[in-house]
Amino acid sequence: MSLRAKIISSFVVTLVLFASVSFYHFRRTQKAAVRLALVNELYLPLSRHIAQLQSAVQGLAEDVRRYYFGAHPTADDSTLGRMVRDLYPYLIRKNITAAEALLEKASHGSSKEQVPEISAHLAAASKSFDALSG
Repeated sequence: MSLRAKIISSFVVTLVLFASVSFYHFRRTQKAAVRLALVNELYLPLSRHIAQLQSAVQGLAEDVRRYYFGAHPTADDSTLGRMVRDLYPYLIRKNITAAEALLEKASHGSSKEQVPEISAHLAAASKSFDALSG
């Protein structure tokens, strides 16, 4: 093998190696971008809705406890009763509906494998809320 053939073959091997490493890196970056999009489009908004649901349910529980087990009835009890009856269920239902819409939108995307389990938990929570409020 001549010196010229050795130089050309080493250049071709280096070029093929560089191309294969570049392709591997491109594929890994593409997969990371898909996972990052999943986090941005599904998990962050969903966690925000879940946190709002949690705070609304905790507020409802506190206000119900204060309304029914408070030691001294006050003039604010009628306002508190209306708030417990009207406002909290509206806020909770609104957040459940928004989370369901977000999961429905995500079920048509690339994150189909995680959505059914989350949707099942949300449906169970919605059913429990309907049983308690209805």
